[in-house]
This record gives sequence, structure tokens and C-alpha cells, in this order.
Amino acid sequence: MKEIRNPHGKTRWRVNFEKNGVKMHKDHRALEEACRHLYLAETDRFADMSAEEKEKSRDWPLRKLVRFYFGLKVEQFELGKLRLSTLSMLKSLLFSLDESLLNKPAMKIRAGEFRELPELTRRYLNSAYLKLLKLRGIGCSPVAVGRQNKEGPIVVPAFENVASMIAAANPREKRAFILASELGLRISEILPLRYCDIQGNLLSVTRHLTPVGVEDGLKADPQRLLWVPDALIPLLDERRLGTDTPLVAKESGEPLALSYSRNGVVKALLIQFNIGTFHNLRHFAAVQMLANGEDISFVSHVLGHKDIDTTNNIYGRFRSSVLRRKK
Repeated sequence: MKEIRNPHGKTRWRVNFEKNGVKMHKDHRALEEACRHLYLAETDRFADMSAEEKEKSRDWPLRKLVRFYFGLKVEQFELGKLRLSTLSMLKSLLFSLDESLLNKPAMKIRAGEFRELPELTRRYLNSAYLKLLKLRGIGCSPVAVGRQNKEGPIVVPAFENVASMIAAANPREKRAFILASELGLRISEILPLRYCDIQGNLLSVTRHLTPVGVEDGLKADPQRLLWVPDALIPLLDERRLGTDTPLVAKESGEPLALSYSRNGVVKALLIQFNIGTFHNLRHFAAVQMLANGEDISFVSHVLGHKDIDTTNNIYGRFRSSVLRRKK
């Protein structure tokens, strides 16, 4: 990963990676998105390495480790597991390290060289090393083992609670809640949606919101075409169809930040109706689709998962056939 200048003189961040054995690169406008790409690409690469290749792959400079770890934290932020304030503080601490230290091989830096750093910076660096060692530290065993899921069980809100919350919400929040609870859209996918993304009875999802702005493309695909929920149609302003006006925005028409789903009226409604987090509405949408008999591959596409295994691992126990056997 390196900083470059495009033909217009603007700064871009280039990430080099391999896909299906082919060397590729992608340029990002924001450091955050580039680091997240680096983290995901390197994690996938390590998963396919042999023990011998892992042993040889110990030449990262500290700079790459810092970017890799920051990419992990950006991913956690997008999933709603990290506060924006924490991400900003982490960025400030890690990217202010001395250049001479950042250029050294990460595995050859002595403990004493970190001693003068602030305590919090040392804690973050320690976590970065532990993450990297976890990826490389399986010894020479050629046996692949499944990753342990350390996340807690998913929370699926009750149907009555979701319906009551939507009924009690203002039009703006209704639109956000409907898009999440019927289509399983992430808040980072809802906020960039514009009226021009509605094409007849279809909704084109092509962008996602990051801490530094809107980025083209999604996690798994460049685009998802979904249906426009019936409940959403009466809440749309027909005069704005075909315009760049956001579907969910401030009263002034200005875009909202990702923190919208964790503060203010949204937070109050989520608490009042025992929903938990906004992301739980995504779980609700997936479970409702499966309970209604939709195929797991269809649900995987709607949710925008990278592969069907991800969907099956999280939601397989909610398939209608399984639920019927439990009755």
C-alpha cells in the first residue's frame, strides 16, 4: 500500500493485492478505505498460505502493520462495533509515530524502542502485534482450523416490536427502519441512497458511507438490485424522484453521518421498543425472509454477503425447514 498522486494532482492510496492468482491494485480516495482493503486482502491471503509461506512472510515494516490494524478498526466501525471518536483517536495516535520507527521491520523492533511512547499508543500497538501473530502463529501445522466466532449471539427483535417502532417513528426514521428491516441494508448503505436510485419498482444499491465520505461499490459486489418495499412507497416524495436528494437526510437536505443510527431519536426508539442496535434490524430482515421460505442463496444476495457460507453460518438455524421441525 502506498500514497500516490493521480493525473490531477490529488492524493490517492493504492493497495496492491492478489485475486485468483492475478496481481491487481485499487486506488482509494481515503486512507480509511485503503487500510480496510489492505486488512481484508491480507487476511484472505494469510488464510490461503502454507505454513512455509507464513514462516517466510515476516518482513512487514511497522508502517504496514499499523495500516493493517487500522483497517481492522475501520471494519469494526462500519459494523457498528466501534465509535467514531475511538477510530479518530486511534488514527491520530498511530499515524503520528516517528517515520524512523515506522520504516523498521515490525518483527525486529526491540521493546525498548516503544518505551517512550504514550501508554495508549503502546496498548494499540500491542493489539496490532497480537492480531498479526494470530494470523501467522499457528506454527507449522498444515491442518486448517475454523476461526472461532467470538461475537455474541445475534439478537433478532420481535415482529411486534419492529412494527410498533415503525408505526411510532417520524417519516425519515420510518424510511430508515423499513430499508433495514425489510431489505437488511446496513446503515452505511442506507444513508448514501438517493431518490434517483429508485428505478420503477427496483432499488439500486451501489454506494456505502465511510467515516470520510461516500465510496462507490459495496463489500461484496459493485451493485445490488433489490425491490422497493411496499411500505416505503407512501413515504416517498414523488417530486424528488430522479433527483440526487438522499432518501434519509437532515431536514435541510444535507446528508447524515454514520452516528445517526446510534444517537438521538433513532437510539431512543431502538431502546423504547427493545430492538437493541440498528444492526439488529438487518438480522430481523434475514430471519423474516428465511421464515417465509426464501432460499438461503436469495437471502445471501439481498444481504450482500461475500459468499453463501457466511449467510448459512449466521442464519442457517432460522431456515423455515429447521423452524418447522422445532415446532
